[in-house]
Amino acid sequence: IHSPAILMRSGIGAAAELAALGIPVVADVPAVGRGFMDHPILRAPLALRPEAAAQSPDARHTNCCVTYSSGLAGGGERDMIMIGFNHRGLAEHRPSAQGAIGVALYDAFSRGEVRLVSADPDANPIVEENMLDDTRDRERMRDGVRRLAAIVSHPAVAGIAPHITFGDGGMAFEKAAALPDDELDALMLAEAWDIQHAAGTCRMGAADDPLSAVDPDLKVRGVAGLRVADAAIMPTDCRANLHFTCVMIGEMAARRMRG
Repeated sequence: IHSPAILMRSGIGAAAELAALGIPVVADVPAVGRGFMDHPILRAPLALRPEAAAQSPDARHTNCCVTYSSGLAGGGERDMIMIGFNHRGLAEHRPSAQGAIGVALYDAFSRGEVRLVSADPDANPIVEENMLDDTRDRERMRDGVRRLAAIVSHPAVAGIAPHITFGDGGMAFEKAAALPDDELDALMLAEAWDIQHAAGTCRMGAADDPLSAVDPDLKVRGVAGLRVADAAIMPTDCRANLHFTCVMIGEMAARRMRG
């Protein structure tokens, strides 16, 4: 999020938008800030029975993740993930009694953007995630919700959490999953969160790709001696947590700089 913001405040971005904010244009690179992607997630909060709730403040927040291939809408291999949450935050120095199971897109097609509201470095940029905008994302997420409905109704889950809703809206999860597609879509849009895997806003592309912000050596277009080496350069979705991929992006950038 802040890599494109730094570039734009430094005069590297869409020229007309920078000029409108009074920022002198150094390089007209319209791709900076575009292409935002994250992994949208929908949760089934679990009001856990006392004997099932995590007890220690050191208890892991998440415990089990399962990836799978939906076989739908061109999502490809391992395009989905389900996540088990042992707790969601702390209450009085111990884990809260609320767990969750979430289903998320691990290969999202929807794209958003990061844009400046001011040249002031203390003013946060606007992040328009635009999650579930692409019909392919909604199709796969509906399928994921209905798979998750079968899981939360299983005695192994229902037995430890007698009250299971769709997100924070209060509707019973199974009732939500049974809604017609258009009604479920509206509910998904209201309840979707991200997994904090922001990426793609300084997209890497071929040397002659006008829709990219950096080249295959991670050099910013039109600016000598400047590279971006983080999740912002990812041209497509990662289908993973981003940390180790970002480590390897940094390693690759360092090797090419030494070379």
